[in-house]
Amino acid sequence: MRLSLVIPVAHTNTLNELIASFPSELGFEAIFALEPGCEQEKSILEEACAKDNRLKMVLNPERLGPMGSRIAGIKRAKGDVIAFADADDVLEKGYFKALEREFDAGVDAVCFSFSYLKGEKKRRTLLRVGRRKVVSGVAAGKLLLRDLTVRGFLWAKAFRRDILLNMPCIDLRCRFEDSPFALPALCCCSKVSLIPDSLYIYRKGSGGMTSTLSPTRPFERLASFAAIRHYEDAYCPELKPHSAFATVRNYLSLLMDIRLAKGEGLGKKDIRELKRDFRLTCCNGMLPLEGRTYSRYLVGALPYMPIALIK
Repeated sequence: MRLSLVIPVAHTNTLNELIASFPSELGFEAIFALEPGCEQEKSILEEACAKDNRLKMVLNPERLGPMGSRIAGIKRAKGDVIAFADADDVLEKGYFKALEREFDAGVDAVCFSFSYLKGEKKRRTLLRVGRRKVVSGVAAGKLLLRDLTVRGFLWAKAFRRDILLNMPCIDLRCRFEDSPFALPALCCCSKVSLIPDSLYIYRKGSGGMTSTLSPTRPFERLASFAAIRHYEDAYCPELKPHSAFATVRNYLSLLMDIRLAKGEGLGKKDIRELKRDFRLTCCNGMLPLEGRTYSRYLVGALPYMPIALIK
């Protein structure tokens, strides 16, 4: 197996820790997609790439965000398998060997468990599968929608390269972009391995994009829900009952985002509009994009298309 690890990079002060956690195998490469204006991170990467020819840096011509950076990295990746990491996290020991074992068994994707750092204390997530099992891609997609043991995080997954290049892809440039990308990728697989092994350490509350408070946060959450509904309508209508099953959980997530955004200036009119659009989007059917509160995040991202066609 040859593995490409794709990493979006913006401002972070823990990049060296991620690099230090990389496996030593020759079949490994890391592709860093660097956002403009990150001079300190660029200096670190230039030094690291000079020492290790398995590491490569892609300079984004403009700010692309995490998903645009991942797409740029996927286009440059040479590995048979592509996985993802965030620049402020680290890989667990045994990361490469565990993925190699699973892909050598003939699966198209692997969903694995993770641990997280809160301060300096490492804890393993309790939301994980109890034992290894292999399921169909659509079955894995259903679990992503309705079972928290399969989370939407891209850094907890790895895929065969040809799956990612040919799947219906969305370049959703906002928070919560992982699930609208991971769901089609899983559904395009024949076999997905779900393993309880913790292969990744997530730095909780690191100040990354999804943890930053903003009055736009609930609108971005709604855009993620709407993107998933568009995928279901266009490609996989059998998933719709499973999205409906998750409606209450999704609404609670939206309410949490509204609570956080209120402290950043979200007004009562915005809250009424968000709740109305949630009902229309996630309960009854898809809204037209034009004029809706979430449209600025979906216009330009839709329609879903192969990665090769995304500019």
